[in-house]
Amino acid sequence: MITIMRCGEDHMEQVIEAMLRVKREDDSCDANADNIARFLHTPGALFYVAKLDSSVVSYAVAYRMSRLDGDDMFCLYEIGTTKRHRGQGIAKILLSHILADARSTGIHKVWIPTTKSNKAACALYRSVGASAAENDDVIFTCRL
Repeated sequence: MITIMRCGEDHMEQVIEAMLRVKREDDSCDANADNIARFLHTPGALFYVAKLDSSVVSYAVAYRMSRLDGDDMFCLYEIGTTKRHRGQGIAKILLSHILADARSTGIHKVWIPTTKSNKAACALYRSVGASAAENDDVIFTCRL
């Protein structure tokens, strides 16, 4: 059974498990308690996990972004699933929950950056009704 939860300060163990168990399969990360606590205290920062039975198998990082026109939006910044659990619909369940959560708080638009070469991500986002902008596949990064 899949359980989705939005993590707050009292869910530090689940966030650490997500970083150590899921994210580290693909990327290095510094999942120390101070960084996680700082993130969870940041206004608008959201962390979700999907648990299968009692283990974290997927996570997502999102931000609620205030806009000058008052039409706030979500940015889904990162989503990951353990290699063993990919292709089972867990990320879709997690993403659907996030979209429902956004909708329930008055959000009408979710921005999801990715690249067209990330076929799995594109398929996931399309599966929940998202659409890609035409000819808009450039993402710039500045390392400071």
